[in-house]
Amino acid sequence: MHAINVIILDGTILFNGLTVKTTIAKQEAYNILKEAVALLELEHKKKVFQNVQWLLTDEEEGIVHLNYEDSYNTELQYMCQQESFDVKHANETFTVNVADMTAIKKESSKEYSVLRTEIVNEFPGKWDINEDENFKKVKIDQDSLEYFSVEQRFNETLSNKTINKIERIENKTLWKRFSLEISGEVKLLFYGVKHADVEQVDKTGFFRPPETFFSSETTYGRGIYFYVDASAAQRRCDVDTSSGQKVMFLGRAETGTFTVGRKGINVPPPVDPSNPGTLYHSVVDTTRTIQLYLFCLVQIGHILSTASHSQIKRR
Repeated sequence: MHAINVIILDGTILFNGLTVKTTIAKQEAYNILKEAVALLELEHKKKVFQNVQWLLTDEEEGIVHLNYEDSYNTELQYMCQQESFDVKHANETFTVNVADMTAIKKESSKEYSVLRTEIVNEFPGKWDINEDENFKKVKIDQDSLEYFSVEQRFNETLSNKTINKIERIENKTLWKRFSLEISGEVKLLFYGVKHADVEQVDKTGFFRPPETFFSSETTYGRGIYFYVDASAAQRRCDVDTSSGQKVMFLGRAETGTFTVGRKGINVPPPVDPSNPGTLYHSVVDTTRTIQLYLFCLVQIGHILSTASHSQIKRR
């Protein structure tokens, strides 16, 4: 009988012994790890499915609900790669393109619309907050899909900056308020903030800084300005004197129905002037290539801490 020495290090397993025995032991260890990883991946996919689901819709043929596996893969493409891929439903194959939110049924070449739905009546499954807590700030692992998706959005216009950390804001009060009042389309938008105001945004939500009440920076109205690009939002950030860093948020915002804003307005204009009780959800700078939204109903998503020196390159 020959013993095998197994040494477990940080990310490494070493086997010492006869070649035949160590080969068998390595294969058994590999099978155990492979099964454990598969179970973790399955749990993660189902957790994502609890919060985000994808649908294919057609006026004549109705709605196709993607299962948790296909819904997860669609979410992955939506957040990262945005490449076309195939999904199967009831023995039919659809080629999904999340870049233009369409899907083609291969059997008939019929085009479907692709819809992403967020389930917001509960707290997100990825939250790490305890039952007796109301607020928590969680540092996101750099190897996670969540980190990569936020980093990718940031680097679209600020790739010459270095992200020092990304934190997820978990605020039950703000999430409940957002879930109850939401009725229109939701987008992820950037919000620039001064260092002195970061904690207030964390705890009570986005707000319009008092110094802008009589500012000339109200071209599209008086309210809270959010930006499609990180580069535009960073112009509203200041540099922390002790760390030399800027902070900005990437938050969920209900853009809903919108129109072009104008200087001096305090609330969005009515959709129909003859019915002043129904207002647009938000206003924008242009209806062609939108760069900013101005509105009030928002929800914190992520907080980014970024180096402010323009010569620092992404690591």
